[in-house]
Amino acid sequence: MNSTRQHKKVRLSGNDDCCVVLCSDCNVLELNLGASTLRISPESLHSLSTILNNAKKKLDQIQNASLLSGSLESGSIKRVH
Repeated sequence: MNSTRQHKKVRLSGNDDCCVVLCSDCNVLELNLGASTLRISPESLHSLSTILNNAKKKLDQIQNASLLSGSLESGSIKRVH
């Protein structure tokens, strides 16, 4: 990013705690999560979106499954620790 001039930034989505901002001068997206900011390419945003959607689907499967047996290992859902 060229820091010698003011950049044109547009908030694409979000609120004060979490948002995505586009710097149209640099074609870079800023993903703001609280006090942290990630600068990513539009292509990386698409990849991140796919990954998060897949994680959400699996989380929904876990939350909807009966956990009384203590086993999370069904299909592609596996324990990590």
